[in-house]
Amino acid sequence: MLRFLLLLLLCVCVCVCRGAMTNRVYIVSSPGNDTVLLRLYGRGTDVLFDRQRELDTFRTLSDRSFGPKLLGTFSGGRLEEVRVL
Repeated sequence: MLRFLLLLLLCVCVCVCRGAMTNRVYIVSSPGNDTVLLRLYGRGTDVLFDRQRELDTFRTLSDRSFGPKLLGTFSGGRLEEVRVL
């Protein structure tokens, strides 16, 4: 299992996105052209934003095809579809 995880990590390309004010944002891609946006919420920003409300709003917009698709959530962040303009 450890060997598999190490191989998986070696096959992933991570690019840092600049310009996010309170989050750390990364574009993560794999050799199979699967690409996602990884958003990690900034430390302590939950006092500035209601993260549950933000997520509910994002999910509603995503479900109605306004903006990127919500691919998954976890404590401290979410995965989003990558859209190229």
